[in-house]
Amino acid sequence: MIMKQIIFLTGILFLMLSCSSQNSKNESMELKLPKIGMEFSQFSTEFPEVVNNETNGNRQYGYETQIQGLDGGWAYDFKDNKLIWFMYNSYNDQINQANFDKYLEVTQSIIAEFKQKYGEPTELEFENKTFIDPYIEHHWGYDVIKAVWRTPEMDFEISFDFMGGKGEYNFIFKMEFHESGYEYF
Repeated sequence: MIMKQIIFLTGILFLMLSCSSQNSKNESMELKLPKIGMEFSQFSTEFPEVVNNETNGNRQYGYETQIQGLDGGWAYDFKDNKLIWFMYNSYNDQINQANFDKYLEVTQSIIAEFKQKYGEPTELEFENKTFIDPYIEHHWGYDVIKAVWRTPEMDFEISFDFMGGKGEYNFIFKMEFHESGYEYF
């Protein structure tokens, strides 16, 4: 009798832990973002995982990580010891419906999170949210979804593109952040 109770209680505990773990996986992961104009000393304290990827004398830093299941990397650029630009991107050359759906889901999730934090985007474009297999119906790729915000602190864009050309295809998810009013954005 005691053994049955122990097995029953162990089963309930396992079920509770499984449900708790599943819920935490489905919740939106709030992205920790630096601020444009942030001093390098403050940045390096708040983002110690970032390493120096110094190239050609430029002060560029980055690291690889995963955001909501998408493998990719962050890149940060400093000028005069201040953060002037940063971005995250993820490329996937495994072209199939499941990966397309995953990239679209993550993009829409992050756009929804940013809407709550920054309000409605200045621009929101839905080009084509349907997967078109390029090996069945040839195409050169297409824009899927893009959202742009312009705020007093910074301008930023979140996008998902299906890039293609010369028989090579990639799904590309990107978040790009610049100082407000950056002329090439």
